[in-house]
Amino acid sequence: MSSDEPRWTPVPPVPGSLEALQAEVASLRAEVDRLRAGQRDRAADDFDRLLRPRRNWRRLLGALLLILACILSPLAIFSVWLRAQVTDTNRYVQNVAPLSHNKDIDAAVAAKITNELFASVDVRALAQQALPPQGQFLAGPLTSGLRTFTQQTAERVFESPQFNKLWKDANRVAHSQVVAIVKGKSGGIVTAKDGRVVLDLGALVARVQTELHANGVNLFDGLKINSTFELVQSKDLARASDWVRYLEAAAVILPVGVIAAFALAIGLSDDRRRTLLHGGLGVAFAMVVMLALLYAGRAIFVDSVAGPDVPHAAAAAFFDTVVRFLRTGLRAGFTAGLVIAAGAWVTSAHVTAVRLRTTCGRLLTGVAAREDWEFGATGVWVAAHKRLLRYTIGIVGALVLVVMKHPGPKGVIVVTLFVLVGAAAVEVVGRAVSAPSDAGTTQPRLFDSA
Repeated sequence: MSSDEPRWTPVPPVPGSLEALQAEVASLRAEVDRLRAGQRDRAADDFDRLLRPRRNWRRLLGALLLILACILSPLAIFSVWLRAQVTDTNRYVQNVAPLSHNKDIDAAVAAKITNELFASVDVRALAQQALPPQGQFLAGPLTSGLRTFTQQTAERVFESPQFNKLWKDANRVAHSQVVAIVKGKSGGIVTAKDGRVVLDLGALVARVQTELHANGVNLFDGLKINSTFELVQSKDLARASDWVRYLEAAAVILPVGVIAAFALAIGLSDDRRRTLLHGGLGVAFAMVVMLALLYAGRAIFVDSVAGPDVPHAAAAAFFDTVVRFLRTGLRAGFTAGLVIAAGAWVTSAHVTAVRLRTTCGRLLTGVAAREDWEFGATGVWVAAHKRLLRYTIGIVGALVLVVMKHPGPKGVIVVTLFVLVGAAAVEVVGRAVSAPSDAGTTQPRLFDSA
């Protein structure tokens, strides 16, 4: 088309014509649709704003409860341990029994008794009186030799099985007063007051005197020595016992609070397996922190000992003996936390976890299929109740850990293995196998003995 030809231009509709009215109606409809779409968008935004705070509130509360449960879990173990030491006589005797044959403590107590005996009798003066003038120089060696013999005799008394039995019996009888270790009361064979843990030496001195008399040493016969041996002296012990009493009163509240906080956090969570995973890792981390504080407290405690009668080795032995069940409980809590986290991850929808579950399931069912194991109606019932059986096995495993005495990490691992074996048995017995149908095709059905 040449440039000289006229170009066509659209002619606007004549106002009032049919075309003009149709165009106006179309424009109005488009505007109405736009307004309606904007109104729907605003309503959806308002609805989301109404729901979002509620979801955020649930998420925030669940996170706070989970953190609280993780922080309180080691304190719950500590309070239960403390209550067991105070109220359970057998548990207490089991805890303090090793103190009777600890070499560091025995040596320190023997030295204390020897010093008390020689402070009451001037052995050197008696030796000088018995020796002739030309033998006065032997008074010193004789006194030193008798001191060594006396201390060795005391150590032999402490190492004897009779003394160990005497120690256990005395602590069993005096258990009602042994709460002095944390409450500052006095009485019994072991007492604690004003930050000092002391051992009554009266009965022990009499036992050593009897043994010396049997060996021909009668210099100390008839002496009445009421002495005490200071196991530990620490300015922080009395102050710490105040906090211990509060924790003792919370021995029931703390464990129940931890369980309730975990249950509420899981109930409020949108992804319960993820919450369980975080909770297990949080418990394990809290136990590690508590163990680190326990080890740091041990070092500070031993270094701050100011007792003149006990070396640091004896104080360390005393500390380790008293808290060994607490340390075992914290380690068991750490292991349980890792087991819970691992279980939550394995049962999650993570690609690796799904692949792991599928592979294990195929291995188990493959072995059963190759061996041609038949379970008949039992297999049908197990297959129909797999979920219930899995939960039952897990709950039974948890109850076993609760009723066990000092399960420790090994106990947690053993119970976990039994739970895994039970879950594997459920998978094998309740497996689905392929068998030819009436139509000649293969469809999965439960294995039956018919």
